[in-house]
Amino acid sequence: MFGSGFYGLAGLWTFTIIEIGDFFSFIWNFPGIGVLFEDGVLDFIISLLINQLGNFITALLWFGYWPGDDHSTLIWILIAYLGYWVGVEAARKGMELPYKEEMEELPAKIRDSSPEERRQVFSSMLGNSREWLKSLSSRFKKS
Repeated sequence: MFGSGFYGLAGLWTFTIIEIGDFFSFIWNFPGIGVLFEDGVLDFIISLLINQLGNFITALLWFGYWPGDDHSTLIWILIAYLGYWVGVEAARKGMELPYKEEMEELPAKIRDSSPEERRQVFSSMLGNSREWLKSLSSRFKKS
């Protein structure tokens, strides 16, 4: 369906977001069984397949799905590719995210803390993220 490169991952992500949105829209606006099948089961299946095809085509054209009317498509593509490239390079160099342990402890820290303690927890995580980004950028510099 989708490749494992940048374009394929962007399309897969877009398809996933569209499908999740459609799913919740269907659940929240459920018309009832009678309305779904009022034109017959075959019509329901054909409508579902046409919707899936439309979602698939939209996902293939993901670069037109994400930007709003006042945003540049080129900027969206460049930012998405930059994120993809950084992730690929980080994986290639065997880097791990620095806050895996912190993320596992986070629910308990949030649940058992005051608002001031929560602010400290998040500012600590932000500081650690900044340090990780600095170490990441230093690994990409040519020696």
